[in-house]
Amino acid sequence: EALWKPKCSKIEPKRDQKMQIDASNAQIEEMETEIRSLIEKMAEIESQQAVGQFADMNPEQLAMAERKMMEDRHNREMQMHENMANQEFDQMVSINARQLQSLKTTLTGALSYYSEPEVSILDKGSKLLVLVSDKLLFDENKTRLSAQGETFMNRMYTALKEQDDRPYKILGITGATLDDNLETASNKAMLVAKNLNSKGVLKQMQAVGAQACNMSASGRNSACDRIEIEFTYDYDQILQQTQLVEMLAEVQYD
Repeated sequence: EALWKPKCSKIEPKRDQKMQIDASNAQIEEMETEIRSLIEKMAEIESQQAVGQFADMNPEQLAMAERKMMEDRHNREMQMHENMANQEFDQMVSINARQLQSLKTTLTGALSYYSEPEVSILDKGSKLLVLVSDKLLFDENKTRLSAQGETFMNRMYTALKEQDDRPYKILGITGATLDDNLETASNKAMLVAKNLNSKGVLKQMQAVGAQACNMSASGRNSACDRIEIEFTYDYDQILQQTQLVEMLAEVQYD
């Protein structure tokens, strides 16, 4: 009962993400060009000003003035580089926010068959959570997926295969903190992970484990026997792009 979509729609999220990254890289190059231009203009202005300022100085005063001018120029350049890195960081966070909202829309459509408390989709800003009750997913002994659980996983896969670059983790949630209950919860999460792995959408899965209900990311302390699938910003991507800007700034300064 998977909700299959036309093939042309499968690549759109990836294509959109690549276009956003390419646009970001293009803006980095534009900012680098602008910085180089500003640095050259500042140097030219300072040189013109220095002609008059240095004319009446003795050698010691001249050396001190030159050092001060170089320090001021260095500080201004570093401030511009820092501002550029901050702008890139903010832009990458904004891109990730839009991507997470796109995933929310996709998941909401793919899982629209279900209602609470069976399935809940919670928007936590930098996190998106899908809460799924044990009763929907597992058989009575919670040792395998039920038929309706398989149907749910097919629908989940339909959404995830279109945006499989989004980091996520799978946690089995339990209301009890005894080791046996936590182990059962962890085994539930593993069943879900194996199911997704068999479908090929674990590229960005970061963790599988168990958590007590009162410690869960959703903060929900009712209907504790559930699975939580947590999607987050791609912080590795954000840091890599920001570090790239900083690296280019260092190269430019050197």
